[in-house]
Amino acid sequence: MLLSQLRRARMVEATRGKNGGYVLSRKPTDITVWDIVSIFEGRVIFAQPEMPPNGKKSPAVYGAIWKEAEKKVVDHLKAVRISELLEAITSGKEMYFI
Repeated sequence: MLLSQLRRARMVEATRGKNGGYVLSRKPTDITVWDIVSIFEGRVIFAQPEMPPNGKKSPAVYGAIWKEAEKKVVDHLKAVRISELLEAITSGKEMYFI
């Protein structure tokens, strides 16, 4: 299921047969963590413009805080490349990207 989602998103290419399998369709340096997250989760939205379930309106400042948090998370995920993760995994280094 995961690989089929990646294939539909054209992130990997599938080859059938004895020597078949999946390969990345782009270089790992060109793929960000955000690319992968957005394939499986869609657009991440922290700040909903809707009313809270209790019917009370939240002050606008809360929405602004969540919008800024959302932007920072997305920007960070866009900054981390899959190649960095692969390098950290193969080298045995601790992965601290935050």
